Amino acid sequence: MDNIATKGTGYFEQNLETLTLKHVFAYSTKKRINEIMPTVKAGMAFLINMGNTQNTNFTNDLEYYENYIRNKIKGQPLENDPILGNSKGA
Repeated sequence: MDNIATKGTGYFEQNLETLTLKHVFAYSTKKRINEIMPTVKAGMAFLINMGNTQNTNFTNDLEYYENYIRNKIKGQPLENDPILGNSKGA
């Protein structure tokens, strides 16, 4: 209730169709992410294991993997965004 008092009713989405579409999109996105994340995590674990086995550090590859997940899968920016207040690693 405090958000409504401080931001007013005009701040929030009131169109039921838009809310439904956002809800459906969020759930379908979560379902797809849950399907692919085990494969992505397995790839990262494989790189870490190979690095330990070969006494090599795959930091660039792992950083690329993490940035790809953050940007392409989660939709988060990689750099600081002064408007949104997002930062790398958020």
